[in-house]
Amino acid sequence: NNDSLTIFLWSLLVYLILLEIRQPSMRRQMMVGVTLGLGLLTKATFFLAFPLVGLAFLLIYPQDRARAVLQAGTAYVLALLISGWWFVANLLTYGSPWYVIGGTGLGPATFSEFFTISKFYGWLFKSYWGYFGWMEKPLPGPLYLVFLGLGALAILGVILDAKRSRDSQYRRSLGFLALSAGTLFFGAIWFRIVAQTGQGRYLFPSIVPITILLWIGLRAWVPEKYRGWLAHGTLLLFATLSVIGFSLVRQL
Repeated sequence: NNDSLTIFLWSLLVYLILLEIRQPSMRRQMMVGVTLGLGLLTKATFFLAFPLVGLAFLLIYPQDRARAVLQAGTAYVLALLISGWWFVANLLTYGSPWYVIGGTGLGPATFSEFFTISKFYGWLFKSYWGYFGWMEKPLPGPLYLVFLGLGALAILGVILDAKRSRDSQYRRSLGFLALSAGTLFFGAIWFRIVAQTGQGRYLFPSIVPITILLWIGLRAWVPEKYRGWLAHGTLLLFATLSVIGFSLVRQL
């Protein structure tokens, strides 16, 4: 149950797969399997990487399904050789391969409860961007509106950039980054249903893909000659937000 290791290994997995989309390599494909196996030992969240890896190999070999299935299967075997013993131990000890300690004790949400409690989505959004203490100290309210606006612009910008580009590798890379972020988003929704809880940290493993997509999406709206300035401005913005965040933490 180590969030920091989950974030690091998910980011490494994404990095390896992006390299694979550009130039497939047998050694790197094995590293994908090893990283997946190590990640499965960190936190239950990493189970979501299992289908993601399969989809990734379909993007790596878009015209060779048989090879994609073979490479994904190899990665899965390597991952289970590394982490499978843990799930066998859980099964023998607890009667379930993915035994999880704790929970809210509220039980699964009903279908109607899930859709009527719309605050979940706002909570997920706010706690992703910054909620400090034991979820007691939010960022100043207007900042969340800024993030919402930037996020909407970025989503439209990524779609626009993908349509403009004729580089199939680039478009597949964008698709994989979106899959990485989307997988964790739907995973958070699923966890909301089964455990009636949800925090922005469930999206943190994809913080690198989300940030890359945010940058690409915003860049699409900026003329070429100003894009260097946008890079510096983005760094300054997030450095400022980090200072604000640290100041809130110190006030707890």
